[in-house]
Amino acid sequence: MKKIYLLFLSLSFLAGHTAWSQACLPITITPSSATVCAGTVQQLTATHSNPSNVPGSSVNSSGAINLPINDFSTISNTVTVAGIPAGSIVSSVVVNFNITHTWDADLTISLKAPNGDVINLVNARGGAADNFTNTNISSASTVSLATGTAPFTGTFMADANAALPPTGFTQTTTTFSPLYTLLNGGWSIGIRDNVGGDVGTLLNWSVTINYNSAVILPVWAPLTNLYTDAAGTIPYTGTATASVYARATTVAQTFSATLSTTVCTPSPTFVTIFSISTTPDPAPIVTPNPASVCLGQIRSLVASAAVVWAPVTELYTDALATIPYSGTALVTVYAKPTVSRTYTAVILGGSCPSLPAFVPVTLSPNPSLVIVADPGSTICEGDPALLTVVTGTSTPVGVLYTQGTGVPANGSPS
Repeated sequence: MKKIYLLFLSLSFLAGHTAWSQACLPITITPSSATVCAGTVQQLTATHSNPSNVPGSSVNSSGAINLPINDFSTISNTVTVAGIPAGSIVSSVVVNFNITHTWDADLTISLKAPNGDVINLVNARGGAADNFTNTNISSASTVSLATGTAPFTGTFMADANAALPPTGFTQTTTTFSPLYTLLNGGWSIGIRDNVGGDVGTLLNWSVTINYNSAVILPVWAPLTNLYTDAAGTIPYTGTATASVYARATTVAQTFSATLSTTVCTPSPTFVTIFSISTTPDPAPIVTPNPASVCLGQIRSLVASAAVVWAPVTELYTDALATIPYSGTALVTVYAKPTVSRTYTAVILGGSCPSLPAFVPVTLSPNPSLVIVADPGSTICEGDPALLTVVTGTSTPVGVLYTQGTGVPANGSPS
């Protein structure tokens, strides 16, 4: 089904209306109508009714692999996990395996996540008894393997013992949570037989990741003329977010918002920004532009006409920087920044504002001063001494002072 609304902003809903688990419900972009001037910034916000925080489970099995476990050797096998939505919150990870072996205590068994972190699952359990049958090691379990007996059918917590790891499976963590930073990708089991005389076989194994999906947010496109701040100074880079800011140009621009999810099949919603002014006034001239200032100093910014400055942060209306700027149109403001930032200056008037002037104000480090006495001088009380002041890479400047009096011997300092 397709619906088209044409005003200054038009929306086309292309998503289906079937169950959310198959096709995502459509996105609504706000505003649905607006008067947009060329050069100004329009906020776009997407909302939808698709469920978030939905429980999910990803079961990933090796199937029958029958890998031999030989004395003093390591075997490993990898399964690939895919489709877990970005930002999902893991509730548990369960590793299931079936192993035949005639002396269980010979074995150490470990798990490696796609991010490279490793946790030991089983370390030398079961003594001379045989096999692991439908054994589950769960991040949510509090039952120690020490309470079980071979073939350890049931659910247990990880041993998390770093001793005698399988080759390539050196333990990096004693808890599961560090493994969760990257869920999709290769998960590997490693098994080492540390003693001679008994061998076995890894019949099969699986890793199950139980999670709750994150809040579903859209990705916007194209990136051109989209920003993450209301001033339109920080370019949008393509991350999922509910709101962006579009800078209008002299031609119509169409943007799309598509949900970033795999729990339903997303389709894009489109919004077109039309300009009511094809000939916006040129941007004002600001002096200086760019500007630099040392920490604690004040820099005046002077526009060619009365303009609205943004953001108002660390801008003032007086030369002593005591009266904060509140957003009214002024020719001159005074910046006393503690960090570098970019300001915009826009002339308001007529049906639309002018194009913005961008004014980067860079906070420069204060210069270092070094004062040294004339090397090699040996003076007595009352004798003059030459003190040299060096500022950065500037040429040293000197002045003679009489020791003990502080009175310049050759005039004022230069």
